[in-house]
Amino acid sequence: MNTKPTFPYVERSSPEHGARLLARSLREKLNFSTEGIEKPKNYYVAWLDLMGAGNMMSISIHKAANAIARIQLAVHLAQQDHRLNLRTVPINDGVFFVSEKKSEIVNVLRSSIIYLVGNFIARRNHPDRFLARGGIAYGPVCFGTSLTTQLSKTQKGASDIFQQVIIGSPIIQAYKTESLAPVYGVSVHESARAFSPETEEPFRSTLWRWWQTNDGGGFSKFTPQPVIPLRDTFLKELNEYLDYLDSTLPFHLIAEGKVSQWKKDSQRYYR
Repeated sequence: MNTKPTFPYVERSSPEHGARLLARSLREKLNFSTEGIEKPKNYYVAWLDLMGAGNMMSISIHKAANAIARIQLAVHLAQQDHRLNLRTVPINDGVFFVSEKKSEIVNVLRSSIIYLVGNFIARRNHPDRFLARGGIAYGPVCFGTSLTTQLSKTQKGASDIFQQVIIGSPIIQAYKTESLAPVYGVSVHESARAFSPETEEPFRSTLWRWWQTNDGGGFSKFTPQPVIPLRDTFLKELNEYLDYLDSTLPFHLIAEGKVSQWKKDSQRYYR
């Protein structure tokens, strides 16, 4: 009979011994290692976000649901228009989309914003409007599908939950840099300004202007037109909307001074 303690310094008859046995069996069920997965490749990651989603959900679930649905639809339609099928990861208040090619990210992000800007212009009732903005980063990304190759036989039933998983520094970089963008603008993280695939050039500035072609390789023939008149009309409508927000701040749970900053940033960005 084996009298050697299973765990040093723990009596076999003690409650702690039973707890440690349970912990070991639970750990074995969660046994997983990334040592065998393929080396992550570099990707562009774009994040398109609904601004003030938390406040909006607190005020009206219907307003928040409409806005979130329209952002998801905008990305879906933009991909359809350009006949692309980028990897997308929807989150409650926005969507990530990923591609190895800058041209694909640019085309889908531009068209998504154009859809949203058009929606903003056409909805003249201020309470029906919402604000969005985006961020772009570049770097190594690991997809959940590659993690499934390391699942044991008893873990294979969990494969589906990995389909919407993406891991890597550009995920959090795109997410964080979005907060530096103007309303319906796009902020570019330094990773996407310093590095790029060999066949493409890095982004040239901290902000990407979706209506210009100089940093996006030109407009795709599938890009909705006319872009410049749409931008100018949008800026006019945006100024009116921001004035409305400024005059009704308590109803939107927006911090004092934030709308004024949005106005300043927009005037610089859309000039």
